[in-house]
Amino acid sequence: MLPIGLKGSKLVSDILKDDKAHTSNKRNHWVLVDEEKIISLLGFRIDQRSIANSAPCLKVVIEL
Repeated sequence: MLPIGLKGSKLVSDILKDDKAHTSNKRNHWVLVDEEKIISLLGFRIDQRSIANSAPCLKVVIEL
């Protein structure tokens, strides 16, 4: 994934490690993807290629 504000890519596991996510919860985090790439590690990072521009946007709401 290419997180906003970073040059280059970063593994999802490294993002969780850097943000000190509990080891027992790492498998419970949600990753939003499209056909080609990771869009967001929900609650942690957004991919810079997914920043809104003039194209139509899709709003996703997850209620637990």
